[in-house]
Amino acid sequence: MRWEQAQGLGTPTASEPDTAVWSLDEVVRRALLARPDLLMTPGLGPTERLRLAQATAAVVRDAQAAWIEAVTARQVRRLAQDAHTAADAGAELARRMRQTGNFSAKRQWRETLPLWDADAREEQALAAERQAVVRLWQQIGGSESPAALARHLPDTLPARPNLPAADARTTWAAQVRERHPDWRRLQLDAQRQRAALPPGAWDELQTAWAQAVARGLPGAPRWDPTAPRWPHAWDQALAAHAALTQLERRLDGDLDLAWANARRAAERAERQRHRVLPALQALEEETLLHYNGMLASTWELLAAARERIAAQQAAVTAERDAWLAWLDLQAVLAGLPLSERAMSASADAPATPAKGH
Repeated sequence: MRWEQAQGLGTPTASEPDTAVWSLDEVVRRALLARPDLLMTPGLGPTERLRLAQATAAVVRDAQAAWIEAVTARQVRRLAQDAHTAADAGAELARRMRQTGNFSAKRQWRETLPLWDADAREEQALAAERQAVVRLWQQIGGSESPAALARHLPDTLPARPNLPAADARTTWAAQVRERHPDWRRLQLDAQRQRAALPPGAWDELQTAWAQAVARGLPGAPRWDPTAPRWPHAWDQALAAHAALTQLERRLDGDLDLAWANARRAAERAERQRHRVLPALQALEEETLLHYNGMLASTWELLAAARERIAAQQAAVTAERDAWLAWLDLQAVLAGLPLSERAMSASADAPATPAKGH
């Protein structure tokens, strides 16, 4: 038997499940494997290539966002379980103190309420984790089940890329316009229509259009019944200019909002992780020292632990929001419209919840 095993002739052992951690790049690769329609084939024109690039950027953004959500949901679930453990210890201690006559029924119920709240939060975190993993599985496809896919998630989010300096705004604006499949066409059309007008006609057109708008207020613009109708070339030049202006304003506005959202979310994440969380960790350690010196009660120690766990959850969700805002900025830079994402409730909630007694 030993000889057969040495020769590899024995009964094959069951292979260990693949638990390699997937990075953002690996998630993107698997998501693109499921999209053969995004293949950039030879012979495509510039507009078709830009449209394919936009569609690919959308797939990349959605896959990476689903991965970020799944990793965050796992972290939040684990912290919810930690909070449940602390609340369960407090409730059990209150029950025993009630049995020994040291607590009133009112005090026991008061110390049991955090456990019931922790029960609900743990169930909510478990459901959110399952939903996030399934959403990721839907994005990247593949032959693995959602449960198997969850084994490839890291324990924490990776470090975020640094935001570029604000003075890159001008370069970004030109980049966003060049990457939009319709901008170049609309720009050329507007230039061509305006160049076809006689000298001075463009200024005259702007004046006539402003008068038509003022004449129709607060309704639709109206012609001057005493004036001759505009030439057809005027209508074309006005429409082409309006189409280009509307697109440029949308692109520029989305870029401004995406940059502001990314900067604000990054600042919130840094503040939560480097100021609020360390302060509450220090407070918990100080409370533990007081507890060891019989200067603080068990309830104060449990309350400090709950505050620290709540701050950890807020830091995790703030980091998730910063990542999602950064992904939205990259998508806007690729020519996609801005994606509206609701900021997490925990990022806007107070970082220090009321302590129990």
